[in-house]
Amino acid sequence: MNPIEQLDQPKKTYNSMFDSINFEKNTRQLQEFQGSIEQLLEEIEKALTEENELMVVARMPQILRPIFSIKDHDFEETRVYAAYGNAIRAIIYAYSGEFKKAKEYLKICVESIKEVANISETQVQEKGDLASWIACSPKYSERTIKSISEWSNNQDVVFIPLANGGTRSGFDVFLRYQSQHGSKASKIFPTRYSRYKNNDKQPQLSEIDKAYLERAVGSGMPLVIFEEDSNTGKTRDSAIEYFKKEFPNAKIMAITNYDSLTDW
Repeated sequence: MNPIEQLDQPKKTYNSMFDSINFEKNTRQLQEFQGSIEQLLEEIEKALTEENELMVVARMPQILRPIFSIKDHDFEETRVYAAYGNAIRAIIYAYSGEFKKAKEYLKICVESIKEVANISETQVQEKGDLASWIACSPKYSERTIKSISEWSNNQDVVFIPLANGGTRSGFDVFLRYQSQHGSKASKIFPTRYSRYKNNDKQPQLSEIDKAYLERAVGSGMPLVIFEEDSNTGKTRDSAIEYFKKEFPNAKIMAITNYDSLTDW
């Protein structure tokens, strides 16, 4: 069973910390990180302890980056999936303002990572990207939620943010959608598809991932492919083509939060 099939959820109403951040200010430098997993964890721990919402937004999603890289080389490794599931839990609780719970899941996540990687040596990197940062603006996320709601008729969905860039805004969009429709049955399933930075030829799904999504599709849940920002639309278009081929019986939507051409 994929770990996120057992994903627990915060019980309180989601009040997005993104609402208090002006993403159109040139704060994209906060995205930038270059260092080891250990150094990243120190910054995340500090942000959670200090309840620094801006740094929580900037740093929390970065914990998925090394997990995707490890998962790349050993798709079927149980410990990698444990790290993946607990990273998702930690991000959800952190975004929901439940920092103590986020730290608990982060600690469990780290223990799994330590079994498959040297956290003092394995590097994590994210460069500043203005379009990706602006895409986190609540006005774009609310527009996206409206489009998803109209398309899905407010039903539960499997929300698939394309990583690495789509995770920061993607978790916020997912939690807003879930909160606004009063359901905890929707799932978030971050999937790496980094055409330029990681030279991914297609979304990086293992056989375990495909089986999980097949079960979700079989239960009637639509798939929502989410990209944070778009210029040419090639990533979004190739992603939906891939998912339609892999899951021919699925109802699938692809959506972008921010279009660099029309929203600029």
